Amino acid sequence: MGKKTRQAIRGQLEKVGGKLSSSEFDKIKERLDVSGKLIRQQAKREDIRLPGQSRADLPGYGSSEAQGMFPAVLDYNALIGSINAQGNIDTQIAGMNAESAKNITQLQVGGSIDVANIQGDTAKYIADRELESALGVENIRTKGAIDLQGIINAGMANVENIRGEYGVKGKKIDRSTAILGSLVSAFNF
Repeated sequence: MGKKTRQAIRGQLEKVGGKLSSSEFDKIKERLDVSGKLIRQQAKREDIRLPGQSRADLPGYGSSEAQGMFPAVLDYNALIGSINAQGNIDTQIAGMNAESAKNITQLQVGGSIDVANIQGDTAKYIADRELESALGVENIRTKGAIDLQGIINAGMANVENIRGEYGVKGKKIDRSTAILGSLVSAFNF
Protein backbone atom coordinates (compact mmCIF):
# COMPACT_ATOMS: atom_id res chain seq x y z
CA MET A 1 0.00 0.00 0.00
CA GLY A 2 1.38 3.37 -0.99
CA LYS A 3 1.74 6.43 1.19
CA LYS A 4 -0.96 8.33 -0.73
CA THR A 5 -3.42 5.46 -0.37
CA ARG A 6 -2.74 5.24 3.40
CA GLN A 7 -3.22 9.00 3.74
CA ALA A 8 -6.47 8.85 1.75
CA ILE A 9 -7.78 5.99 3.95
CA ARG A 10 -6.65 7.82 7.12
CA GLY A 11 -8.44 10.99 5.92
CA GLN A 12 -11.66 9.06 5.38
CA LEU A 13 -11.34 7.25 8.72
CA GLU A 14 -10.83 10.54 10.61
CA LYS A 15 -14.33 11.58 9.51
CA VAL A 16 -16.04 8.55 11.12
CA GLY A 17 -14.83 8.92 14.71
CA GLY A 18 -14.09 5.91 16.95
CA LYS A 19 -16.28 3.37 15.14
CA LEU A 20 -16.67 2.54 11.46
CA SER A 21 -20.13 1.36 10.40
CA SER A 22 -20.69 -1.15 7.62
CA SER A 23 -22.10 1.49 5.28
CA GLU A 24 -19.14 3.85 5.93
CA PHE A 25 -16.73 0.93 5.36
CA ASP A 26 -18.37 0.18 1.99
CA LYS A 27 -18.35 3.88 0.97
CA ILE A 28 -14.61 4.22 1.71
CA LYS A 29 -13.93 1.00 -0.19
CA GLU A 30 -15.83 2.28 -3.25
CA ARG A 31 -14.59 5.86 -3.06
CA LEU A 32 -10.90 4.94 -2.87
CA ASP A 33 -11.15 1.70 -4.85
CA VAL A 34 -9.13 -0.24 -2.25
CA SER A 35 -9.50 -3.63 -0.64
CA GLY A 36 -11.28 -4.09 2.66
CA LYS A 37 -8.05 -5.54 4.07
CA LEU A 38 -6.23 -2.21 3.61
CA ILE A 39 -9.05 -0.33 5.34
CA ARG A 40 -9.02 -2.81 8.26
CA GLN A 41 -5.23 -2.51 8.66
CA GLN A 42 -5.37 1.30 8.72
CA ALA A 43 -8.39 1.28 11.10
CA LYS A 44 -6.43 -0.92 13.56
CA ARG A 45 -3.49 1.50 13.43
CA GLU A 46 -5.91 4.40 14.15
CA ASP A 47 -7.69 2.50 16.97
CA ILE A 48 -11.00 2.65 15.12
CA ARG A 49 -13.48 -0.17 15.68
CA LEU A 50 -14.67 -2.00 12.62
CA PRO A 51 -18.16 -3.42 12.12
CA GLY A 52 -18.64 -6.36 14.48
CA GLN A 53 -15.53 -5.52 16.54
CA SER A 54 -15.62 -4.51 20.25
CA ARG A 55 -13.20 -2.22 22.07
CA ALA A 56 -11.67 -5.24 23.79
CA ASP A 57 -10.39 -6.41 20.37
CA LEU A 58 -8.32 -3.22 19.92
CA PRO A 59 -4.77 -2.94 21.22
CA GLY A 60 -4.56 -1.36 24.70
CA TYR A 61 -8.15 -2.37 25.53
CA GLY A 62 -9.46 -5.48 27.19
CA SER A 63 -8.67 -7.31 30.38
CA SER A 64 -6.45 -10.11 31.42
CA GLU A 65 -7.24 -12.28 34.39
CA ALA A 66 -3.60 -12.34 35.43
CA GLN A 67 -3.00 -8.60 35.18
CA GLY A 68 -6.43 -7.02 35.82
CA MET A 69 -7.66 -4.25 33.55
CA PHE A 70 -5.47 -2.34 31.17
CA PRO A 71 -5.27 1.41 31.80
CA ALA A 72 -7.06 2.09 28.54
CA VAL A 73 -10.05 0.02 29.74
CA LEU A 74 -10.12 1.97 33.00
CA ASP A 75 -9.97 5.23 31.05
CA TYR A 76 -12.69 4.00 28.73
CA ASN A 77 -14.95 2.95 31.63
CA ALA A 78 -14.38 6.28 33.42
CA LEU A 79 -15.13 8.16 30.20
CA ILE A 80 -18.33 6.18 29.61
CA GLY A 81 -19.39 6.86 33.22
CA SER A 82 -18.76 10.58 32.74
CA ILE A 83 -20.62 10.62 29.43
CA ASN A 84 -23.57 8.80 30.98
CA ALA A 85 -23.59 11.14 33.99
CA GLN A 86 -23.44 14.20 31.71
CA GLY A 87 -26.23 12.72 29.57
CA ASN A 88 -28.36 12.24 32.68
CA ILE A 89 -27.65 15.79 33.82
CA ASP A 90 -28.45 17.18 30.37
CA THR A 91 -31.68 15.17 30.27
CA GLN A 92 -32.70 16.49 33.69
CA ILE A 93 -31.85 20.07 32.70
CA ALA A 94 -33.85 19.71 29.48
CA GLY A 95 -36.77 18.31 31.50
CA MET A 96 -36.60 21.19 33.99
CA ASN A 97 -36.38 23.73 31.15
CA ALA A 98 -39.43 22.16 29.47
CA GLU A 99 -41.35 22.14 32.76
CA SER A 100 -40.38 25.76 33.44
CA ALA A 101 -41.44 26.82 29.95
CA LYS A 102 -44.76 25.00 30.43
CA ASN A 103 -45.30 26.68 33.81
CA ILE A 104 -44.42 30.11 32.42
CA THR A 105 -46.82 29.59 29.52
CA GLN A 106 -49.59 28.52 31.91
CA LEU A 107 -48.95 31.58 34.09
CA GLN A 108 -49.01 33.88 31.05
CA VAL A 109 -52.26 32.36 29.79
CA GLY A 110 -53.78 32.55 33.29
CA GLY A 111 -52.65 36.16 33.62
CA SER A 112 -54.13 37.04 30.23
CA ILE A 113 -57.43 35.43 31.23
CA ASP A 114 -57.42 37.31 34.55
CA VAL A 115 -56.70 40.61 32.79
CA ALA A 116 -59.49 39.95 30.28
CA ASN A 117 -61.91 39.09 33.11
CA ILE A 118 -60.94 42.22 35.04
CA GLN A 119 -61.33 44.38 31.93
CA GLY A 120 -64.72 42.79 31.22
CA ASP A 121 -65.84 43.29 34.83
CA THR A 122 -64.57 46.88 34.76
CA ALA A 123 -66.42 47.61 31.51
CA LYS A 124 -69.62 46.09 32.94
CA TYR A 125 -69.23 48.11 36.15
CA ILE A 126 -68.70 51.33 34.18
CA ALA A 127 -71.70 50.56 31.94
CA ASP A 128 -73.86 49.84 35.01
CA ARG A 129 -72.78 53.10 36.68
CA GLU A 130 -73.46 55.07 33.48
CA LEU A 131 -76.92 53.49 33.22
CA GLU A 132 -77.66 54.29 36.88
CA SER A 133 -76.48 57.85 36.29
CA ALA A 134 -78.63 58.27 33.18
CA LEU A 135 -81.66 56.79 34.97
CA GLY A 136 -81.02 59.08 37.95
CA VAL A 137 -80.88 62.13 35.71
CA GLU A 138 -84.12 61.10 33.96
CA ASN A 139 -85.82 60.45 37.31
CA ILE A 140 -84.82 63.92 38.49
CA ARG A 141 -86.04 65.47 35.22
CA THR A 142 -89.32 63.57 35.41
CA LYS A 143 -89.90 64.49 39.09
CA GLY A 144 -88.94 68.07 38.34
CA ALA A 145 -91.28 68.14 35.38
CA ILE A 146 -94.12 66.72 37.50
CA ASP A 147 -93.40 69.20 40.31
CA LEU A 148 -93.09 72.04 37.80
CA GLN A 149 -96.37 71.06 36.14
CA GLY A 150 -98.07 71.20 39.53
CA ILE A 151 -96.68 74.69 40.05
CA ILE A 152 -97.71 75.70 36.52
CA ASN A 153 -101.20 74.29 37.06
CA ALA A 154 -101.53 76.08 40.41
CA GLY A 155 -100.28 79.29 38.81
CA MET A 156 -102.70 78.93 35.90
CA ALA A 157 -105.52 78.30 38.35
CA ASN A 158 -104.55 81.45 40.23
CA VAL A 159 -104.37 83.38 36.98
CA GLU A 160 -107.80 82.13 35.97
CA ASN A 161 -109.17 82.97 39.41
CA ILE A 162 -107.70 86.44 39.14
CA ARG A 163 -109.09 86.83 35.60
CA GLY A 164 -112.42 85.59 36.81
CA GLU A 165 -112.44 88.04 39.72
CA TYR A 166 -111.42 90.91 37.48
CA GLY A 167 -113.90 89.78 34.89
CA VAL A 168 -116.70 89.78 37.47
CA LYS A 169 -115.52 93.09 38.95
CA GLY A 170 -115.09 94.47 35.44
CA LYS A 171 -118.64 93.49 34.61
CA LYS A 172 -119.82 95.08 37.84
CA ILE A 173 -117.95 98.22 36.92
CA ASP A 174 -119.37 98.06 33.41
CA ARG A 175 -122.82 97.64 34.84
CA SER A 176 -122.29 100.43 37.31
CA THR A 177 -120.91 102.61 34.53
CA ALA A 178 -123.87 101.76 32.38
CA ILE A 179 -126.28 102.68 35.18
CA LEU A 180 -124.44 105.91 35.83
CA GLY A 181 -124.31 106.66 32.15
CA SER A 182 -128.07 106.13 31.90
CA LEU A 183 -128.70 108.33 34.86
CA VAL A 184 -126.47 111.03 33.48
CA SER A 185 -128.28 110.77 30.14
CA ALA A 186 -131.59 110.85 31.87
CA PHE A 187 -130.76 114.05 33.62
CA ASN A 188 -129.33 115.74 30.59
CA PHE A 189 -132.12 117.69 29.01
